[in-house]
Amino acid sequence: MKSKKTIGIAVAMMAILSAAPPASATPLTLKEAVRIGVEEGIEVLKSVQDMDKSEAGKLVARSALFPSLSLGGKYKRQDERHALAEEANSYGISITATQPVYTGGKATALLKQSQAYENSVLEAVTDSKETVAYSVIRQFYDVLHLRENVAAARDSMAFAESHLKEVVKKEALGVANRFEVTRAEQQLSGYRTQLITAVNDLESAKIALLTTLRMDPESDVDISGDLDFVPYIGDREGSLERAMANRPDLKASLSSLEIQRQEIQVAASGLRPKVDLKASYSWDDPKESDGTDDDDWEIALEVDVPILDRNVTKAQIMREKANLRQKELDLQKLREAIRSEVSQAWLNLETAGQAVESTSKDLELASESLRLAQVGYREGVSTQIDVLDAQASYTKARKEHATAVSAYSVQVAALERTEGELVSHVLKEDGGEER
Repeated sequence: MKSKKTIGIAVAMMAILSAAPPASATPLTLKEAVRIGVEEGIEVLKSVQDMDKSEAGKLVARSALFPSLSLGGKYKRQDERHALAEEANSYGISITATQPVYTGGKATALLKQSQAYENSVLEAVTDSKETVAYSVIRQFYDVLHLRENVAAARDSMAFAESHLKEVVKKEALGVANRFEVTRAEQQLSGYRTQLITAVNDLESAKIALLTTLRMDPESDVDISGDLDFVPYIGDREGSLERAMANRPDLKASLSSLEIQRQEIQVAASGLRPKVDLKASYSWDDPKESDGTDDDDWEIALEVDVPILDRNVTKAQIMREKANLRQKELDLQKLREAIRSEVSQAWLNLETAGQAVESTSKDLELASESLRLAQVGYREGVSTQIDVLDAQASYTKARKEHATAVSAYSVQVAALERTEGELVSHVLKEDGGEER
């Protein structure tokens, strides 16, 4: 009776835990998940806000080339002693327009700086998208891997249930003892616990993925995709070449270098001439100076030539050149780091590939061992322990293989992230190949 009750509980749990997702569940593919991540991710949205800062910088830089206009007004009231010879009240307005003609190269340098900053911001946005895409891919494959663990746990439950039925029948025929039945029940209980743990781990992974995508964790979403091993085609030299050409952080560093070069020109403008064209118009009532007209106008070309500024400009130039040299060294360091990252990414990928190959062979052997143990047990040449051990080994090999395939897929994404082409590959942008 106890055995039948145990089997009944197992069947009920299998029916509940193995139920297929509702038909109304919204499928979520890897490509769609990455698209949502790069469009809705918090870090991406934060970096996009820097575009407004870039636009503001461009406006400031361009303003140095545009004319300025100022309007002034005055009102003066004098006491009787000072107003004997003129009216007590006087009014006046003036308007002045100034057009920079030559700023010593400062305006041009500021404009080039703003353009380089805009490029830097665009690359920062791209880098944020690459980072978010890698995080989404890692979590997506974590879900697929844990889903395979759930499937393995369900199959183990089914095996344990079937084995328990077989042992119960043998006990009734007198070819198995009560200890074998108890051992089969214990195995079934253990696999039940593993299944519950696997289901909870899978749900936790789904919640983590949906949270990254800023989706409701309770939303009815079906993670669509298979955990397949797809060998990566490429070589280290090609990866390094692509990384040096496409890495957004490297492009941003080059833009930062250009910004610093222009900063030297801004500092050097302190000892260069400045030329402004000015036009002004004024109106006074009554006229304060000699003459009969109430209004005056003037056009002037003003030239300002610095002679001596007590080495202030020289010191600024020295400081900015030192900053430039530091940024050049940072760029060199980044290039060396990229070479190291590409090499390490390939080592990790090769290691992951070997793990897939090894676990695949282990899974094949474990599957055959289980088959032989089951056949031998039915024919009376193998013990129950042989069957239980073979099943445990098969379940372990299956989970390890799923872990290895998932890890390999993540390492492929890590390599493409190192190359700076992860988003384009997944979303099939700019000629990238969809994985």
